[in-house]
Amino acid sequence: KKGQYACIHALEDGIYVALASGAVGKVPIIYDMHSCIPEQLSTHPLFSNRLAQWVLKRFERYALKRSSIVSCSVGLKDYIKQIVPDTPVAEWTFSDPGNDAARQLDEPARLLRAELGIDPDAPVILYAGNFQDYQGVDILIDAVPKIRQAHPEAVVVLLGASNDYNAKQIQSRGDGALVVCPRQPHKLVATYLHMAQILVSPRK
Repeated sequence: KKGQYACIHALEDGIYVALASGAVGKVPIIYDMHSCIPEQLSTHPLFSNRLAQWVLKRFERYALKRSSIVSCSVGLKDYIKQIVPDTPVAEWTFSDPGNDAARQLDEPARLLRAELGIDPDAPVILYAGNFQDYQGVDILIDAVPKIRQAHPEAVVVLLGASNDYNAKQIQSRGDGALVVCPRQPHKLVATYLHMAQILVSPRK
């Protein structure tokens, strides 16, 4: 309330903090929307009932309506426009992998492959995120034999394991086609992404 801001960039449910701060109408608010929160909570015991979903959708509509612009992941634009036709929406786009910034990651990605024991020409399938149950990492692990059957040279990399996960035990389930990496500093994540040919999100 005391700060003088040019704008507020609200990530996911951070939009409600921005709205509660009384910023509406004072500074532009960018709502960075990764997912539909009512849908994400539709299987939660406390929020799956009709009344809770109605309340969540009312909150979502209010947040979308009060935002100056919504930046969303691909696939959400039509959903948002159905709710608030007049709110500007921008879907994320992905940069050209051949640009200068990407080429600067070629060598670090090559070295990372060597460090992880991955063949330079092997296709890498990467999951990056936490290992909570809702992320569906177990689904991806169970799929490794089928992946290897279709593409024997492929390697699945799981990035983001915390200290309470037994990486060796998980890797043993992959029969040499699975690499489990602990959480990394933010500055290194781009190299992991650049190393991969396929990024996956096996959300339940």
